[in-house]
Amino acid sequence: MKQIVKAAALLTGFSVLTRAVGFLYRIYLSRTLGAEYLGIYQIVLSVFTVFLTLTSSGIPVTVSRYTAKYGKSGNHSAQNSIVTAACCLGLVISASLSAILLLFRGAFSYLFADQRCMPVFLALLPGFLASSVYSAFRGGLWGRKSYFSYSLVEFLEELSMVLAGVLLISGVDQIMGQTIRAGAAVSISYTVSAALTVILYFRRGGRLSRFSSQLKPLIRSSAPITSVRLASCVLNSFIAIILPARLTLYGYSDALALFGVFSGMVMPLLFLPGTVTGSINLVLVPEISSSNNELEKHHLRSKIETAFNFSLAVACIAFPAYLACGSQFASSLYHSETAGTLLRNNAFLMIPMALSMVSSTVYNSLGFEYKAMISFFVGAVVMLLCLWFLPKFIGIYALTVGHFANQVICILLNLTGIRKAVPLSSKFLTNTLILLGFGIASGFFAYECMQLFGLFLPPLFASFLAMGIGMAFSLTIALLFKIIDISAILKKS
Repeated sequence: MKQIVKAAALLTGFSVLTRAVGFLYRIYLSRTLGAEYLGIYQIVLSVFTVFLTLTSSGIPVTVSRYTAKYGKSGNHSAQNSIVTAACCLGLVISASLSAILLLFRGAFSYLFADQRCMPVFLALLPGFLASSVYSAFRGGLWGRKSYFSYSLVEFLEELSMVLAGVLLISGVDQIMGQTIRAGAAVSISYTVSAALTVILYFRRGGRLSRFSSQLKPLIRSSAPITSVRLASCVLNSFIAIILPARLTLYGYSDALALFGVFSGMVMPLLFLPGTVTGSINLVLVPEISSSNNELEKHHLRSKIETAFNFSLAVACIAFPAYLACGSQFASSLYHSETAGTLLRNNAFLMIPMALSMVSSTVYNSLGFEYKAMISFFVGAVVMLLCLWFLPKFIGIYALTVGHFANQVICILLNLTGIRKAVPLSSKFLTNTLILLGFGIASGFFAYECMQLFGLFLPPLFASFLAMGIGMAFSLTIALLFKIIDISAILKKS
């Protein structure tokens, strides 16, 4: 437990630092390129992300899981084989795709409505090859539980993109040239991270090895994960098309603006607690994979329950903060009252989002990638149905209901499968219901306190005071019922 918490804290720290550097770079690009060319850059990045998902998205998770499993049994040869297989498979796919894109770039240019996008996309193309190497060896470091190396490389990847981008752009006056060089900076960052990852992997005892026996399990496990991530990209595209159209049909003249506020302003803020829970999920994959055997069922159950409880506790502690201060924070940040209102009204989504994320991670780590994929698709279909039928009655909040239904369905389906594989304790269910009930109550309590304090205190001070009370209440409940067990964390492993 102590190692898990320490690793999660390390990953969270690096994640915050990496996101901060990336945020500053986006400010620089927006001021340098301007709105029009920044839009071109973002469009190209979105298409590049789809191709990147196709070539390597499922590989790091799969490699980390198998590396941890083989490491537990002392099979270092198999550890090296799975990494080598991932590297070779990724290179074959990315090289083939890059060649096709280069040879038929005229035809592929129709992917973009604006033809100025294609030169920027070609500048990103070397990143495909580098990302294949990077994803394979990153998965190897992840599976060996080299979390510091893993996090350091991710941070240096972001930093190298920033440095390369600033250096390349600063010497060019023409905006189109600057945009192309911003794309080249992304390729440079992947190349740097790939080189660093390979060096660190070999320094930690990793080697290249014969890999033919590992290709089949690699493809079998990574294919459903890749399918889910590709489907997620497609789903987001469908949402962006369907919802504004349905809102417009039912008389919402500001449909695009509402959707833009929800997806571009509110959702990123709702994902912020995911920085912490995401770190836990990263640690979970090798931990669960290495304990997934009959001799360690008790330890496996404990790790799974701890992950669920911790993720839920983080969401329930953040919930009062969003209800008390979210509206003012979003309004001030984006200069939009609508953003503030939507953030406050959708704050509860953080709870199912956190549980859905951890349930999917656990289900994949147990080796049920295809069943996790089915859970995702069922939830996605329900979400699309909500977006089609509900805008007539509740407007933009059809997206709220859609997200909620999607997450809850994924949670229930994943948990059903997890409980069949690893019987969870009755205490786990009790703790979950206790924390969920008190967490939601603390949120509304914080909101009512804010309203009361606002009668005789400055609004900002009233919000922060109410937030502190609500968060303290949720944390106290989590500690009181040992949902977050400090004594277990402080014990020597």
